[in-house]
Amino acid sequence: MIRVYIEALDPKKPTPLSVDHYHYLAHVMRLKAGDSFLAFNQLQGEFLAVFQPKNKKEGHLLLQKQTRLPEQPRPPVTLYIAPIRKEKMELVLQKATEIGVEIIQPILTKHTCHRPLSKERADIIIKEAVEQSERLTLPNWLPPISLEELLIKRSTDIPLFYLSERGETQHISLPAPPISFLIGPEGGFSKEEITLLGQQKNAQAINLGAFILRAETAAIAMLATYRFHKLFYTA
Repeated sequence: MIRVYIEALDPKKPTPLSVDHYHYLAHVMRLKAGDSFLAFNQLQGEFLAVFQPKNKKEGHLLLQKQTRLPEQPRPPVTLYIAPIRKEKMELVLQKATEIGVEIIQPILTKHTCHRPLSKERADIIIKEAVEQSERLTLPNWLPPISLEELLIKRSTDIPLFYLSERGETQHISLPAPPISFLIGPEGGFSKEEITLLGQQKNAQAINLGAFILRAETAAIAMLATYRFHKLFYTA
């Protein structure tokens, strides 16, 4: 069934649809008056809703019943990633959302050579991925910061695992959340950054095997591996 993320829902009266939501439901999905879909947000949960067009450009929805209650906050899985090419970064953001990551933040490193996605673009990708994956909550997309700033501000109580060709592959025990993962840029971390990371408390270098992976592949592989080893709190 069609799912649409709507910021505010009113169970007691009709909820007006934004121009974008109306266009999507009426002209993309081609719903007719009385057709049902699922409306949801992370604060109120999910509801069975009925589409009610007013004219060719306006309409509202009526909530019929609640299908899912809001989710309780849970310890986060955080992805820190150096910005990569736009289409690759969008792929990572989409898949990290589908997998269930709670926090995503771009990290600027010495070899970073791409601009971070805008918040507006990131919000669109996140909401579409949440709708598709039947997730209720939106990952928190944080503003970009430098690697040095991250290492100063991070809580050392939360384990940080960063991907490195020289990282360990055996006898690694990944704890339950909260946990964070750091993916470097396409050119890898600089020698100075590797040294700085190696000095961090509760931080460990790991790798994903003998092959050199692209940044987007490494990010998705790491998150999927963590989830499917049942150390991840599923969405």
